[in-house]
Amino acid sequence: MNSKKKSDSNLGLMLLLFSVIILSCNNSDHTNHIEKQKLLNEVIYTCPMHPEVESYQPGICPKCNMKLELKVNDASDQIISPNKQVLSRQSTVKLNAQSETQSLKAQGYIDLDRNRNQTVSSRLGGRIEKLYVKYDL
Repeated sequence: MNSKKKSDSNLGLMLLLFSVIILSCNNSDHTNHIEKQKLLNEVIYTCPMHPEVESYQPGICPKCNMKLELKVNDASDQIISPNKQVLSRQSTVKLNAQSETQSLKAQGYIDLDRNRNQTVSSRLGGRIEKLYVKYDL
């Protein structure tokens, strides 16, 4: 009888542990909400001339020595609820970096680009007898 109680208590403990694990894994909405709040509350300072320069505190741009200005975070405009997404019929895609392995074969002909031709006017009148030019095609 004692072993029966132990096996029942072990079974109950395992069921409890299993249910806790299952319930803790289903917390994605809360995590997404926290990440959205971090995006909305994050304060970033940026240079007006060099937008690639960003800082979490006010300071001076290392490139042009201008004062960093507060960047307006427009992440709230980019967050679309699923209902609005369905109503607007917009599809969103998460970007990921990957190398392109496909190649394209095409038939055609090579022609000289006439827009890259340059002329130099002579300072003196007359004609040119010989002209030595190095030209790489």
